[in-house]
Amino acid sequence: MSKNIGNGFNALKQHFSVIPDYLTQAFIDRLQYVIDYEPVIGIMGKTGTGKSSLVNALFQHPLSTVSHNTGCTREALHFKFEVGERKMTLIDLPGAGESLAYDKKYRTLYQSLLPDLNLILWVMKADDRACSTDEAFYHFLLECGVSQDCIVFVINQADKAEPSLEWCRETATPSAEQLLTLAARCNAVSQQFSSPHPVHPVSASTGYNLPLLVETLVSALPASASSGVFCQIKEIHRTSEAELVVRQDFGELVGELFSRIIDTVPLPEALKDRLHAIRESLTSAASTLWHWFF
Repeated sequence: MSKNIGNGFNALKQHFSVIPDYLTQAFIDRLQYVIDYEPVIGIMGKTGTGKSSLVNALFQHPLSTVSHNTGCTREALHFKFEVGERKMTLIDLPGAGESLAYDKKYRTLYQSLLPDLNLILWVMKADDRACSTDEAFYHFLLECGVSQDCIVFVINQADKAEPSLEWCRETATPSAEQLLTLAARCNAVSQQFSSPHPVHPVSASTGYNLPLLVETLVSALPASASSGVFCQIKEIHRTSEAELVVRQDFGELVGELFSRIIDTVPLPEALKDRLHAIRESLTSAASTLWHWFF
């Protein structure tokens, strides 16, 4: 355990003065499990959408394959990210843009991956309007049990949007005409796939809009995974808005964990009421101390 995490635990323990030691230890043990949780993110998209470039632009370390079958394009490729004591797995998911002739094979694959996947980042190209194969596979995923809430669509290679020659290289931003093209593309994807999350145009090669994508990602992630993913993101793409989300997520997780422990122990009702009153201050403290744990 690092010194910062130890300091974080000690700070939280100050709220446990009226709690039996064995409950305090149970809380600390379960909180350690929450902190050590390793998120699993899936990424998918047709060949040429710039998935690898986007991942390398977003995260602190380049991709490093830990398990795959060489030459087998229809297998899921697993990559491990590690920053300090925090770890995350990214899975390059096959299937987008391919024939559903592999229906049975993919159904088995995705149903085996679903229990562990926290989110799917679906990458599309700014200059590619052919979405029929994407749409077919999207509905296939829904049939496999993937929730719409678990998929974030992103339009990559915004610098190639028409008229591509108008892209400003000095500021790495699109022209007014390109903005119209990108807005139309994002709106079309949002409507076609009924996305519950904003669809952003980004450019992995220039960094355009990546902080906005990060904000959407952490908001779409379950509270258990948002902090673990956020600490893997390059600092240049982190915003105060995104950090606020992960801090609040962590605080709520700590509060829920505390309540569950209290509710499972036979204690006098008067003491339980007193302990539940502590939850709000504990939640606030955990949010404030987030940086000591992550």
